[in-house]
Amino acid sequence: MSNHFHVLVEVPWREVWLQRFEGPEGEKKLLEHLRTLYSKNFVGLLKDEREDFRKRGMTTLAEEKIAAIKRRFCDLSIFVKEVKERFSRWFNKRRGRKGTLWMDRFKSVLVEGKGEPLHTMVAYIDLNPVRAGLVKDPKDYRW
Repeated sequence: MSNHFHVLVEVPWREVWLQRFEGPEGEKKLLEHLRTLYSKNFVGLLKDEREDFRKRGMTTLAEEKIAAIKRRFCDLSIFVKEVKERFSRWFNKRRGRKGTLWMDRFKSVLVEGKGEPLHTMVAYIDLNPVRAGLVKDPKDYRW
């Protein structure tokens, strides 16, 4: 769509999902995970900053830095905000433009259960370009 997008995501339970970053290898696993989302430079600076805090006896500050990152996980609002910001920056840089790309703030609909509720949501998303008059058949829509 030219002014909005649809995404169907499963948001994991934060407490369960964060267990992967516990224990002696937790911080290493967290930094590896962050490398899939952020640049090497960002992750490297984060690691260096934490090591510097620890060397200077500021362990609490080092832990607060990681806690702040963990608070962002499994939060749909933060996820959508970051996707929209990053794509907008990339698109604007590529096209030599400025400003927002998206029509409105994001809206979310909770889909509980499998089967029919999930199939209904998938159909809604797939048929959106048909309703907008972009294609006659959803299979013809590029995305």
